[in-house]
Amino acid sequence: MIRGVHVETTISTAGGLIYEMLAGIAEEYLCYNLESQYEAFMISIADAFAGETLSESYDALSDNQNGFFISLKLQFFRAEDQFCEVSNYQEFLDSDCQILLLLYDCVYYDIYVKGEKRSEDIYQSIDKSILRELSYITDDNDTRTKMSVR
Repeated sequence: MIRGVHVETTISTAGGLIYEMLAGIAEEYLCYNLESQYEAFMISIADAFAGETLSESYDALSDNQNGFFISLKLQFFRAEDQFCEVSNYQEFLDSDCQILLLLYDCVYYDIYVKGEKRSEDIYQSIDKSILRELSYITDDNDTRTKMSVR
């Protein structure tokens, strides 16, 4: 079963790639940054990814073209659902969280999504010219034991 998408890119941006990957499927959700789970260079993200939609968060970051994320954990929930921090894959499945994005070492993204169709949509939407690797995360190849970037 497909759990999500793994991306390794050659560049890191303040939010452009995240927006590109998720814009088609995540607009209806509110995204939450887990404060203990991010590190950034030349970016203040205190006001971004704080229960806003993806496009609102991207707008807050788009003015900063020189900064980049070192690590980041975002969880996406419907507006009517209750936010909770997800620590492992089973908690993700059991929670109202619809999308969980983990960015680490500036260029590696693991995106967990409920529904194989959404995973396929993300896979198809990514500009492959800026990637080193693009693959599905499956039950067979997922070695992650916790949903954390620290």
